[in-house]
Amino acid sequence: MSFGVILLVVILLVIASVIVFVMRRKKVVVKVAEPVAPPKDTLAPASEPAKITPPSPQRKTPTVISNRVLVIEDDQVMLTAVKRILEREGHIVTVAKDGKEGFDELDKGTFDTVIIDLMLPFANGLEIVSSITANAVKRDMGIIVCSTVRHEDTLKEVFRMGADYFINKPINAEELISRIQDLSIKRLENPKLVIRKTKMGS
Repeated sequence: MSFGVILLVVILLVIASVIVFVMRRKKVVVKVAEPVAPPKDTLAPASEPAKITPPSPQRKTPTVISNRVLVIEDDQVMLTAVKRILEREGHIVTVAKDGKEGFDELDKGTFDTVIIDLMLPFANGLEIVSSITANAVKRDMGIIVCSTVRHEDTLKEVFRMGADYFINKPINAEELISRIQDLSIKRLENPKLVIRKTKMGS
């Protein structure tokens, strides 16, 4: 091998060694950027508005106005049923099974509402209505007449004497309760109002 070839090989080896040495000293480390988590208090993007739970609507509970109620009814089954219905609604109920007992209870005290059957022993319902409306102390009591009688002239007479409502038998419990509450509300809204009652024959 000639001297020139040997020299060239040596030079190449030296150059290769220098390159390897430089690369080791100046080694470049490439780091991949890691995603940065946003702070916990970062606001949500405008495109995602916060959800607002609307307030639950408050249910209105019907106001139950307690009444002192006198029920005058000669049918014992009907009398017991009406008494239970009204007491379940919070009313204070007194019962009378005929016209005489009805008058006796009215003489003992006053009531907010009187429920009267038309066809009664000893004294009929019209007589009791007339007695109530003729009494200056008791004429503002609410009067509800209940009967199977539907004759037009009888109904006219019932209202002419001052009854507030007429309910057909068999009695509908919801209608009866509603009528009593209506009378209670009228009385509360107009405490000084004497409900239009008229004396029989006036």
